[in-house]
Parts: sequence; C-alpha cells; structure tokens
Amino acid sequence: DPIFGTLLLRVTDPASFPKVVRMSDRANLSAINADGTLAVLKEGSSQNMILFQLAENPLSMVKVDYFPNLGSGRYWHPIDPHALIVTRGRGVTEFDVNTKQNTVIVDFTPVLPGTGYAALTSQSDRQQGRYFAQCAASGALGTGQDDYDYVTVFDRTLGQIVANLHTPTATGITTKGLHGIQFDNSGHYLTLAFPGGPIYVWEWATGRLDNYGYVTTEFGGHQAIGDGIVLNPVGGDGLRMRYFALPGD
Repeated sequence: DPIFGTLLLRVTDPASFPKVVRMSDRANLSAINADGTLAVLKEGSSQNMILFQLAENPLSMVKVDYFPNLGSGRYWHPIDPHALIVTRGRGVTEFDVNTKQNTVIVDFTPVLPGTGYAALTSQSDRQQGRYFAQCAASGALGTGQDDYDYVTVFDRTLGQIVANLHTPTATGITTKGLHGIQFDNSGHYLTLAFPGGPIYVWEWATGRLDNYGYVTTEFGGHQAIGDGIVLNPVGGDGLRMRYFALPGD
C-alpha cells in the first residue's frame, strides 16, 4: 500500500517458486498490465515469465500461466491489457497472453548497421505504444553493452522508420558508446545515457540534441543504462527530467 507503506499481499514463497522471482527487465516498467488485472514476473535470470491473475475484494494474485523462453525486454503494452512487448535480438514483437501468438512490430536489423551487440531491450512510449526505439553497436567502438553507436526510432502507426542517429557523429563522443536509451511517456524525446555520463536528450522529430552533462555520478547498474532517469514522468507540455535517486527534478 503506497499510502501506509504496508505489505498487503505476499504472492511468492519458496515452495511455489524455487527460483528467484524478479520484476520486469527495466526498473521503470510496471509488472502490472494496463487494466490492473494481470501481472508478469520473471523467473530468475532466465527468459521465462510467470503470468498472474489479479483480483480485489479480497485482494488476490494467482498464478495462471507460464511462458518459457519468451524473449528479452518484456513489458506490457500501455493500452492493450493482453499484449506484452518482447525484444528478440534486433526485432520487436507483440505477444498475446491469451492466444500465445506473436506479431512482428518491427525488425531493426536493416537499419542498425554492423553485427555488433544489440540492445537487449527495445523502448516504447508509455502512452500509446506507437513509437519504438532500439540502440545497437556497429562494431566500430566495440561489441559490448557499453558500445552502442546507433539509435533508430520506428513509428508503428506509419509503419516506418522515422529517425536515425549515429551518436559519435551527433555528439562528438568517439571514445565510448551509449549504455542505453529511454523514451519519455509521449515518445517525442529520448534520453541517451553514456556510462559515467553525459546524458543527452534527443527530440528525434526535429533533430534537436541537448547535452545535460553529468546528471549524476551514480552511474552503474540501472543508472548506467538510463533506467533511473525518466522524462516527463507525469506528462505535461514542459520537458522535465527526474532521476529517481535524487529529490526533485
């Protein structure tokens, strides 16, 4: 309960869940779907997901399904309560938890050059599920998680790639690659997080790119890939950045 800070319901125990149960891959994404009726938890460090049915009066959370090897980067669609967005390599699919069918949203392979490491998670706006982005390494800076040098944005409504960014050219940073990206809720802005800083904000439709410097020195884990930083957390017209580990914006 967020008001009283008390535990209302415990849904896992060692007998039912012999493996470690985790939340979603990304720190800022909810395990609960759009209408509050379903939740997914990750089984250990695997790509297996457990589906729960939620109910109230009395409050309950019951295991109803299990999806082995579903894929990486799983998160709920912001509107469709039965759709999970799943990343598979450089492709993004939509998985229907009722029919267990996958629908391809976009394959970024043709527009993300090279054979280097691809981001395990795509990103989507959290209002419509219209815009999707992914970063990948061309191999020019390396092939590790911190070596992404290309970012691409896909518009699902238009069915086409709408923006591309080569970060060494755009930022002048050639000694290290991106560690991760993060959409704001509207999908109009992307944060580009370099390990150890800086943080850039990219308005992809106009090409505007602003350097916000070293927003925090706590780069590591989720902060390193930009998960601790969210743009426009409650909407609005102004551009606001919030880092969860620090007070204020």
